[in-house]
Amino acid sequence: MRKWIVFRAEKRQPGWEQRKYAHTGSLTKTLAEHYDCSDKPLPEPGYRPPEFIRVEQFAEPQYPEAKTHYRPSDWEVTHVETYTPDIPVSMGFDMIVIFIANIHLLMRHSSQCQNVKY
Repeated sequence: MRKWIVFRAEKRQPGWEQRKYAHTGSLTKTLAEHYDCSDKPLPEPGYRPPEFIRVEQFAEPQYPEAKTHYRPSDWEVTHVETYTPDIPVSMGFDMIVIFIANIHLLMRHSSQCQNVKY
């Protein structure tokens, strides 16, 4: 099943002033979005989507913008909404999934990071 997955911030979450669309500069609650064509079950409340980061000591000069590690983000899913069209549509997906999340501030340790695997 092809799913369009959208992570959105709940109302009144910190950092709202920085969450803007790159092409227009308008404010948004959208944190991330992607497509998923796997048959894996959807994440449940408590899931923390990955955050990709760059650790300079592991960076390779030929890839100046590449991320080197990932870790669970500070956003934690509080509830999940799914929408399935009643009639077939040609939008490239069979389901829209919206994960509503709250910021979950944590003390970070370098041991929480994992190497990015491509």
